[in-house]
Amino acid sequence: SEEYLDISDFYVENGQIYILDQYSMKVLVLNEDGAYNRNINITDYWANNLFVIGGNIFLMNNNSEAVAGKYRLFEIDSVGTCLAKYIPFNVNFGFSSMENNYSTLGKNVMFCQSPMNVIYEVAENNCRPYMQID
Repeated sequence: SEEYLDISDFYVENGQIYILDQYSMKVLVLNEDGAYNRNINITDYWANNLFVIGGNIFLMNNNSEAVAGKYRLFEIDSVGTCLAKYIPFNVNFGFSSMENNYSTLGKNVMFCQSPMNVIYEVAENNCRPYMQID
C-alpha cells in the first residue's frame, strides 16, 4: 500500500525515490514526481538505513538479528529477494553506535559502521574491505 508509518531513511537513484519505513518493514518506491510506484516487503531483514546501487537495494543493519541472519548489510533486488549478505556479526549487546556511515564514491558506496574500524567498498553484487583505520 501507499501508506507509511515513518520515513526512517530515503535514497534517490535514477529518478526513483526509495523510502525506508522501519515500522511497516517495507521500502516504498516513488517516481521523481512523488507518485507511488510500488512497495517492497522487508520483513525478513532489518534495516536502519538504505542505499541503492544499480537498482539493487542495500539495507544497513545495526546489530539486529533478522530472519535472514546476523549481517550488517543485505543486498536485495527490486522485489525483495535477497541477492547477498555481507559482513556477518555476533549479536553483541555492548557499546554500539546507532549511526551508519556511508558516502558515495563514483558508482560505489563506502560504508563503515561503529564499532568496526574497517571501511568497506560496496558495489552491485560486491562488498570488500577497502581500508582499515588504526
